[in-house]
Amino acid sequence: MSKVLYIIIISLFSLTAISCSSSDGDSSTTPTTSDDDTTTITSETLTESDLSSEELASAVETLSIHYSITVISEDNSEVEINSDADLTSYSKSYGKAKIKFPIKITVDGETILIEDHKELKALIGRKKKGQRPPPFKFVYPISVNTAEGVLEIADREAMKAYKQSLEKGVRPEFVFPISVKVGEDEIEVNSKEALKKLFHKRKRRGRK
Repeated sequence: MSKVLYIIIISLFSLTAISCSSSDGDSSTTPTTSDDDTTTITSETLTESDLSSEELASAVETLSIHYSITVISEDNSEVEINSDADLTSYSKSYGKAKIKFPIKITVDGETILIEDHKELKALIGRKKKGQRPPPFKFVYPISVNTAEGVLEIADREAMKAYKQSLEKGVRPEFVFPISVKVGEDEIEVNSKEALKKLFHKRKRRGRK
């Protein structure tokens, strides 16, 4: 009888030891997986010399960049950017860009040489301050009257360059009708008065 009792006690002891060992093994693997996941999520960060996608969007919106420019990829290869559309596409793909300086831009009718990312970021910040989204967007191409005759403007980049070439206080003189986009809707505008009315109407709504 004592032999049987001894065997039962030994068996119970062995089962308890195996159970504890299995439990310890499970608890040791769980944090490791969690640590790996955290490392993967936080590995993508902006360096000081990178411009964020938000900064790039503001640059495209408010500055007239003289293309072509060069951006440096993660693997240190160089990519040539030839237009606002190229820069926007690159920004959407990578979420940031490291621009190779110097570059030239035109702002408020003046062409400036930008020597490094700090100068560009500071300029973007000044232009962005107090800026509101446009009340509508032009549908291109658009024609304008100039002293030399009618000029066709192919896209937004060309419109920015044209506006920068005008003297202070001078606005483009559109050849109507033109089309604009308000949200997803496309509207035909037949006169300067109708364009002003639409502009002020959308601006008032934007303040609410």
